[in-house]
Amino acid sequence: MKQILLAVQAELRNYLDYIRDRDIFIAPSVYSINTGAKMPCVAIKDGRTEMRELSCCAVEWKLPVHLVVFVQLAKDTDRAIIGDASTTQAGVLTIADDIKQKLVGNLLGMEPVIQAATLTDEMESEMFIDPQSNGIQRKQLTITYTKEVQGPCGS
Repeated sequence: MKQILLAVQAELRNYLDYIRDRDIFIAPSVYSINTGAKMPCVAIKDGRTEMRELSCCAVEWKLPVHLVVFVQLAKDTDRAIIGDASTTQAGVLTIADDIKQKLVGNLLGMEPVIQAATLTDEMESEMFIDPQSNGIQRKQLTITYTKEVQGPCGS
């Protein structure tokens, strides 16, 4: 999982050039924003893994990664959700679409990932109250990676 989180972070830092590198971070919770982070930002969080034994002593792992987009709310809440093409300000929906475009179907150049990432959950955007700000709009995506490894063989 560590390799996948770091690879996802590197992919997004290279692709989302309108977000500062330090504002794309690995988070302890899907509700955490790093101290000093500027909006918009993206939190990357490991999900609950699942293991399934296959034939021939193989084990399949499902490795979900939660990605949470945070955007500062403003007087014009449309911009926080949809974005503003005239100012190139990205809203949570625009950033979520960019993340899906980059990560869905992406093997991250890693072995033994056997199935490209699939979007397994996409929550609605929602208001997130942060005591340090006037409000934040957030949207959470879950992208799952599948890998197969050789496990111990029984008799």
